[in-house]
Amino acid sequence: MTWVILGIAVAWVFFGVTMAAVVAIIAQSKGRPASGWFFFGLVFWPIALVCILVAESKKPTKPQRVIIEATADAVEEFEPCPFCAEPIRAAAKVCRFCNRDLPEEWSAPVALPAAPTTSEHGAASPNTTSPRIA
Repeated sequence: MTWVILGIAVAWVFFGVTMAAVVAIIAQSKGRPASGWFFFGLVFWPIALVCILVAESKKPTKPQRVIIEATADAVEEFEPCPFCAEPIRAAAKVCRFCNRDLPEEWSAPVALPAAPTTSEHGAASPNTTSPRIA
């Protein structure tokens, strides 16, 4: 009889440690301290599991690339810097990333496009397309 009770107790301890490890792994994947969540999960694993599943991630996100949509009013062209290859405005005199002066022949003034033609009803004509910046 005591062996059965001991076996059940060992199974519950094993299950509790396993669930605490699961809570710690989820916490680490969300950028939270795994050791604190392991001990929280060891004592109260059902509550800890629900809390960490609902918690938001604290991992830093990659900066989003900003896409600039061109309008008919102004179009800016970007070209890679000849020194650091970062995209900078074509009319720039100094690279804003490496702070080096750009050669005179590299930068050229950028002409703004003409406004799109409109039909008599005020809508843009179908053969005009808005320029896109890649």
